[in-house]
Amino acid sequence: MYKWILASVVIILALSQLFWVFYKAWKERDKLKSAWAAMSSWEKISLQIGLLLYACLPMFKAHPSSSNYAVSVLLSLMEAIANGAFLVGVLAFLQRGHEQNNRRPPNA
Repeated sequence: MYKWILASVVIILALSQLFWVFYKAWKERDKLKSAWAAMSSWEKISLQIGLLLYACLPMFKAHPSSSNYAVSVLLSLMEAIANGAFLVGVLAFLQRGHEQNNRRPPNA
């Protein structure tokens, strides 16, 4: 019985943290939009490709031919490309966000 109570408390805490993050992001949406607009097209594309590969990789790994050596090597390469592209996009977004924060007056 205590396991269910503990599990429900952990789930409630995790969901409340997730909602709090979305609430804070909604309050800062103007800064997020300006950081996204300041990114170059290459940085935006790299972030989107990283997310797309992350979404598609489990489907590719579940395919019956994924046990083939050549396909498994390609899948590991795709995973490395997804990691790199996503990291480049996230770092560029964070850099643009910090640049936007440093330009604004502290009381704004």
